[in-house]
Amino acid sequence: MTPTKIEKTVQGDPIKYCNIIGRIINPTLEVSWYVEEDFFVMEQGDFIVPSDEDSENFTNQIDVYFESKIGQKEINFAGVPRRQYDLMMTKYDEEWSEFCFLYFYNGYPFMEIEEQYGFDDDVYHLDKLNISDMDQVFEYYAFKDDGIGYIEAIIKNEITFCARLAGKAVSWVVQREDGSMGIMFTLEDHRRRGIGEWLCKHLINEILKKNQMPYLHIWKENAPSIALAESLGFKRHSEVVWFGIKNPYLEDRRGVVLDQNELSTLFDTHLVAMDEKLKSMMDQDFNHSSIHEYRESIRRFRALLFFFMPFMRPGDYRFFDMHSKRYFDKTSLIREIDVFEHGYGSIMNDSVIKQLSVLKQPLRARLILDAKRMATFRFSSTRVKLMKVDSGQEPGCDWNRQCELFKQFIEKDEQLLGYEEKYIHSKRMLAKKMKYVHEILMPNHVELQNINKKLEAFQTHAKLLHDTCVNLRFVGKYELDDEPLIVKLIEDHAFYSKASDEAYLEVCKAMSEYMGEKK
Repeated sequence: MTPTKIEKTVQGDPIKYCNIIGRIINPTLEVSWYVEEDFFVMEQGDFIVPSDEDSENFTNQIDVYFESKIGQKEINFAGVPRRQYDLMMTKYDEEWSEFCFLYFYNGYPFMEIEEQYGFDDDVYHLDKLNISDMDQVFEYYAFKDDGIGYIEAIIKNEITFCARLAGKAVSWVVQREDGSMGIMFTLEDHRRRGIGEWLCKHLINEILKKNQMPYLHIWKENAPSIALAESLGFKRHSEVVWFGIKNPYLEDRRGVVLDQNELSTLFDTHLVAMDEKLKSMMDQDFNHSSIHEYRESIRRFRALLFFFMPFMRPGDYRFFDMHSKRYFDKTSLIREIDVFEHGYGSIMNDSVIKQLSVLKQPLRARLILDAKRMATFRFSSTRVKLMKVDSGQEPGCDWNRQCELFKQFIEKDEQLLGYEEKYIHSKRMLAKKMKYVHEILMPNHVELQNINKKLEAFQTHAKLLHDTCVNLRFVGKYELDDEPLIVKLIEDHAFYSKASDEAYLEVCKAMSEYMGEKK
């Protein structure tokens, strides 16, 4: 089937194929096709939409398509007719499903809609969503698995409308990437005022201006949205289903550590762990070990995040990178003083010990306050969304990415060399991230065990060197008058510098050999 024939097929029934048409005409989307005689499948992102012309041969045709996807464990469908779903459920194993009604609008534009909407003493102003609204929209978005990057893309690329009161978005509706209307939400204090209907009329008019058909998918149990759609003049066309099935032709791929679902579960585990360690830190009154455990939970999550960065939407990565780093930094200053006390407390004079205690008091008070605020946001309510890898191999075993990180570790950053504390910290954190990745994703890879031992040795020496650098900075910044302490710090700095340099060279040698074997 040629692209022209595909176009004629979908245009022949524009309501049934509305979600395919919407994706075809969207210039921001990458759409690919599987074509076999009179049967085709549109592929976009994680979802597919097959043609629906030959019901007698459909199951045979889709089965041939599944066989071409031998490297994909789960195959997901977007808004296909209920009949197709029922046919496949007689033959394949369902992983998940969501049932909706397809509504379409074939009426006229709405006339004389105001740019402002008054209700009692409140005046709502019509506006577009912008990036500053992204976190709030995502907070109330039902399908967190899509990731915050999906919301970012909608705001940047699609038609959006929102009602603002005192500058804040209190209601919004958008045109999704497939052309459908959706993501509609109104904050509770502003409901039952007609704001959603007002915004929908504006959106319908904008879609009609583009010579497109307004349509939407509504969850079957969502009675209020169904009532709103029908009051606006939408007509119900059919029942459609979003669902996923287990690929019956999945091959047993040697070397693959984790598939997409297992990776998603793994990320969920680490998201929950950060919330639990935060609560534990608060319950244990922010003692030394609880702060350390909380920081380690974030480090382990950030190691996975860093490794899978190429497989994530940029907006999703920025969201998790920003939040996890911000929460980690809340404990940094008090942790640095804590480490100083634990490492050198036995040789400090009473004056320095008292000075450090005074420094910690406001930091501790601020940490207690910050922790209460931090607890209002839960990492476990979010989801890390990984994109598919074209090669068919899961990213958990992407050796190219592994070698990219090794090369980054081996190369010296000339900009940081003059600032030893920052340089050694950068190398140490990269070493720690790689070791965490190996332990979490590739625990049984014998060839990495030698590298892990060398990474651990370097990380240990680098941590002692970095802590010494930080301690020397404290001595200078706060004018800590303790000559034996300063002499000891200088001696340790020289010793740990030499030890970390030697350990660094050992790691570089092992990594270079590893990358050479993989070529």
